[in-house]
Amino acid sequence: MKRNPIACLRETHRLKQAELALLLNTSSAFISQLETGATVPSESILSRLAEIFGIEPIDLKNNLQEFYRRRRKQIEKKLEPEPNGKTGAKVVRRINK
Repeated sequence: MKRNPIACLRETHRLKQAELALLLNTSSAFISQLETGATVPSESILSRLAEIFGIEPIDLKNNLQEFYRRRRKQIEKKLEPEPNGKTGAKVVRRINK
C-alpha cells in the first residue's frame, strides 16, 4: 500500500512530526493520527498543510482521498471470508483474546 501523502510530504521537506505539529499549532500525536489515517484533516488543516508544503489544497485532498480509498479496501479485504469458508468473525475473536 502506498503511504499517506502527508507523511510523504513531511519527509520530503525533512520535517519531523513534532516540527510539523508546531507549524500547525497542534500535537505530534495529531500528526501521527493524520499519517496513519486514523484522523481525517478538516478543510482548514488541509489548507494549512497545502500552504506549508507549497501545493494546491485540491491536489492534497485528491491524494488523501485515494489513500483513504485504498486503506478502506485493505481493511475490507481483512473482513472477507477466509479460503476455508469461515467469515471475518474469526479475526474479531482473535482481536478480543
